[in-house]
Amino acid sequence: MSSNYKKYYKIESLITKYGNSNSHMAIRCMELDLPAIIGVGYKIDDKLFMSKKIFIDCNGKKYSIIH
Repeated sequence: MSSNYKKYYKIESLITKYGNSNSHMAIRCMELDLPAIIGVGYKIDDKLFMSKKIFIDCNGKKYSIIH
């Protein structure tokens, strides 16, 4: 495998530590119809960062850590 090899992933959702509903990322996610949680803050971000899989329910305004 060459040293220039890059692995790409399809983004299925987005979570940010900072921001609000008017932030650049929130607007882009709406345009792309991408589920997102914007501006979770330090405490929640630290917990989510250690997770491998998270379920996001945008209609219910909640999330669940799966793994």
